[in-house]
Parts: sequence; structure tokens; C-alpha cells
Amino acid sequence: MERAAFAQDELELPEVAPPSFSGGVDVLRVALAFLFVILCLWGLYYFLRRFAREKPRLASSRYMVLLDFFPVSQKLSMYLFRVGERVIMLAQSGNTVREVAEFQMEELEEQKPTSSGFTSYLDLILGRRKND
Repeated sequence: MERAAFAQDELELPEVAPPSFSGGVDVLRVALAFLFVILCLWGLYYFLRRFAREKPRLASSRYMVLLDFFPVSQKLSMYLFRVGERVIMLAQSGNTVREVAEFQMEELEEQKPTSSGFTSYLDLILGRRKND
């Protein structure tokens, strides 16, 4: 019993009260701070998307024009460049760039399916013709 009293006398720890909200002011302050952070992140996202969309326009060339860009996967991207009347398709994977195909500008016209529906469009793209 004497030991417990001795330990109690040596440990004089301050009392710690649990956190309490003083009304709705703290809750409102936290909610407004959260909304402010969300709005800042949304604004940054909007700005970066707009800047990334206009990025190809920042560089200009008299001889080459970037027609289209398509990210196939995280490591593979396809590019279409117009050089004069030729259209060159390039594949970029990591630090490697290779020519995939070369077209004339007239060959690159957009093809629209004759009948509606996904399967007819797929048949047109794959070069399969339906027997009428």
C-alpha cells in the first residue's frame, strides 16, 4: 500500500480535457476550409487540362503539323503528322519512336458508316462488306 502512495506522489500529471467544440463555429470553419481546398484543387485541375490541351499549339513549324494524338496505353502513344501532302503515323514507346505508316492526305478522309449501328461501323473499319 505504501508503494502505491509513493508512486502517486511522484507522478503529478496535468489533467487533460477531451477536445470539445465550442458551438458550430469550429465545424463551420473546418467545412469552409475543406471547401476552399476542394475549390483550389478543382481550379488547378481545370487550368492544367486547358494548358495541356493547348500545348501542341505552343510549338510551331513551317513544315510539320500535328494532326492527331492517341494514347494507346500508359507506355504507347500514336501520332499523326502532316508533312506537305503526306501524313505520317508514328508510334512512341518510352524513348523509342518508330514510323508505322505513311498516307497521302486524300486517304485520310473520315469514313462514315452507310447504315446506323456499331456493327456496320466496325465492318466498315475492318474492311468487311456485308452481302446485300
